[in-house]
Amino acid sequence: MPGRQFSTHANNPETIDALHDGIPAWMQRSIDDWISVQIARGSGYSSSLLPNVDSIRRLERLLRVSLIGTNEITRMHSSLFGRLNPDENLKLDVIDGVLQALDIPTQQVIELEEILEESGSKWKVVDSGEEEYQLEERVAASVVEAMENLAEQNGDTTDYMKKAWGDAFGRNPNPSAAYSNTIKAIEAASWQTVTPSNSRATLGTIIRELTDHPENFHVAISERAANRGIEAIRRDMAFIWEGQTDRHGTSNPVLPTQESAEQAIMIGLSLCQQFTRNLVSNT
Repeated sequence: MPGRQFSTHANNPETIDALHDGIPAWMQRSIDDWISVQIARGSGYSSSLLPNVDSIRRLERLLRVSLIGTNEITRMHSSLFGRLNPDENLKLDVIDGVLQALDIPTQQVIELEEILEESGSKWKVVDSGEEEYQLEERVAASVVEAMENLAEQNGDTTDYMKKAWGDAFGRNPNPSAAYSNTIKAIEAASWQTVTPSNSRATLGTIIRELTDHPENFHVAISERAANRGIEAIRRDMAFIWEGQTDRHGTSNPVLPTQESAEQAIMIGLSLCQQFTRNLVSNT
């Protein structure tokens, strides 16, 4: 990526390091060109970029929205962008839909990520597994690295945390699901160490075991005071467990906020790493 030494950056300092939601003006034509190429594939009209009707109709079905208001193929392109240009969120949804639903070449995925990164977009392209791409919010590199390290391992812990991550940082965040899947990931990571005879232990059960029998557990860092390390682990678990506001079925549940779900994920990643790497053990 080029260095940030251009005079336009000096004239508009707010654009230099900020991440931008939506489709900022300097990104719009590049994005429109990219969308035009993707929806023309397979139509036999690629040279003139006329839309593939089947691709458009599939996006409409998946997004549950009408994208074109004509059956004349020569007018579909202008009809589509007449619908998208006033609605940045819908255009981002269409990009996400193209990534997830249409079979596009890897090079085109790379090109899209370059457009987003160079434009300072809040959004990035991620591989959600086996070349299945989607848009996700850009997150601090250190947190992404922790998630990638955990994702290198197989099993329920990784599966639940991947779900939590997608629920929190995808185009349509679901904080409640993100929080719930984080708790499931922690349960999956820790039960074999804390309650090895109970594979169905909830996080509440695991916390009680750590509370009642701290002497049975050991952490990797040497402790000057007995059980201080395992108490820190127990406190983090209890913080997440007690902070889940919609765990019990009530007529008026208080849904977790986006911020609380993200914080649960950050703490949950650390807990999962510590257990899966055997930094917490049963003596």
